[in-house]
Amino acid sequence: FTFGYAWTSLSLSSFAAVGVSDLAVAGAGFRSCQGGFTCDFGLNTTTPVSMVRDDLVQCLTPHWPHAADSATFSLLCGATPILSAAASDTFTFLPPNVTSIEPSDALSTQGGEML
Repeated sequence: FTFGYAWTSLSLSSFAAVGVSDLAVAGAGFRSCQGGFTCDFGLNTTTPVSMVRDDLVQCLTPHWPHAADSATFSLLCGATPILSAAASDTFTFLPPNVTSIEPSDALSTQGGEML
């Protein structure tokens, strides 16, 4: 009998292309990985993983240069992709959402003002 590890779900399916969102990866048997984990988002973009429990690891989403783009996620043990039983391994990177600009009034139309 050989026990392996696999990931089964991701806490996010989309996030801002600016990165630094926490991504939780659920699965089983993560402590049996001896090579160390990384989250792979494609395009040679990986981020380190923090072990939370044997069935949960966490990584930060990377800055993504192309908003409104999709990428395929992989969890790696060393250089080896971990098997996935997840319904989806595709992410959507969203454009930044600007909610306000300060100051919102009294700006010169001549330019040169700092926002």
